Amino acid sequence: MAFDVDWVVQQGATPNANTGPEVDRTTGTISGAYVYYDGRSYTADGTATLKSPELNSRFSNGKLSFWLNMYGSGIDSLRIYQRPVDVFAHPNLELLIITGQQSTEPMWLHREVNLTEVSYNFHIAFKTTEGTSIESDVAIDDVELISRKLSMFTQHY
Repeated sequence: MAFDVDWVVQQGATPNANTGPEVDRTTGTISGAYVYYDGRSYTADGTATLKSPELNSRFSNGKLSFWLNMYGSGIDSLRIYQRPVDVFAHPNLELLIITGQQSTEPMWLHREVNLTEVSYNFHIAFKTTEGTSIESDVAIDDVELISRKLSMFTQHY
């Protein structure tokens, strides 16, 4: 995965109190890693994007599976897009919007979303919007692209 400076690879708990996970999802320990948006990171446009490697159009017949942690009272949203490599020829396809705090404790939640079948290469993009306070860490782990027949791409942090 390619990510801008606002997404951080983390082991153990995030540094902000009352937000984010305490351990990674894969191992359930502080030695495992995940990626997160730090609620203390303020960007010019108020967003941060995590983008997959370029994916061939044949992968668009599958689904995206991932784990997220959206614990924190200041969380705004996380949007998942199927973005064309050629952004001038095709529109972004918004696959899912998740808004606000998703749990009242630092737990990992599983989500799956079907991809839209397309005839062009694309990226998967996770885009978070800044929340209302530093209690707005958004974390992602165990991202997997699954075709109708077999697992194509897995990213563990």
